[in-house]
Amino acid sequence: MKKIFLLVVVLLPYCFASSGPGDKIILKAEYLPNSVYTIASESNSEIEVSFIASYEMLNKLKESGIKNPSSIISHQTTMNSVITGKLNKDGVFPIETEIKNMVQENIINGVRNETGKANPLIGLKINGDYSKEKIFTNINISGGGINDELKKNLRVFLENLMKNIKYPDTPIAIGQSFSQITPMSIPIDKGLAIDLNLLGNYTLKKIESDKAYFVVLNELQIKQNNKSYTVSGSGGGKGELIQDIKNNCAFSFNSNLTMSFELKNDAITIIMKQSTKNSSKTSIRPAAQ
Repeated sequence: MKKIFLLVVVLLPYCFASSGPGDKIILKAEYLPNSVYTIASESNSEIEVSFIASYEMLNKLKESGIKNPSSIISHQTTMNSVITGKLNKDGVFPIETEIKNMVQENIINGVRNETGKANPLIGLKINGDYSKEKIFTNINISGGGINDELKKNLRVFLENLMKNIKYPDTPIAIGQSFSQITPMSIPIDKGLAIDLNLLGNYTLKKIESDKAYFVVLNELQIKQNNKSYTVSGSGGGKGELIQDIKNNCAFSFNSNLTMSFELKNDAITIIMKQSTKNSSKTSIRPAAQ
């Protein structure tokens, strides 16, 4: 699930339709026809995982190459494009997204790993149609070296993506807020993950020079659906969204997110701490006719 979420984040710009009087804005999730979106994004994260267990189990972890505690420092940059085509009489237009570049650097337990190595997801393309109901249809996924199962899950996720995005139907005035819930999954080990919701609260701070500035407050809400472990924890952070009103798309987005979790059963306790900084900028231009 995390791979799917990350793919969607890097492939799709944060797009809104916006209109209204000078001190208000209406938001709707949608793309525009005959347009080229270019998205540059960067992510920096630090993760520390520690284990509390019997001597025998900790020794087994050590023998398998797992340090206690373990740490991962990661830096990733991506460049992606979204190209939309001509609107037809039924209110549908073609859409294509592609990962143009993705480079990740990891430092695992103090050892640099795959420095500057290009990610195999480069070249991943998603083609389909974008309907007047703002839904992806006829999705085809190619390239990028992902397996058929991930393609299937990604297709289902995209088909339901816009259905799950809810924004206020009325104009938002300066000082007013709205909330958006995004499901996430953080893998801990093979077959083990923490499922949670990211609750984002967006407050319109100002409208200036055809741009709307939102302060974003994030809160993590854990889903207690793991039968193998008892999960507890918390997390949150702050960010900023700058909306390009003229082009109906986010100009930039940044967020800082910290979280800590504890997974516990009769045999072992896993404690994880993570901090992540994300930023992205989107430019838009008319597509060549």
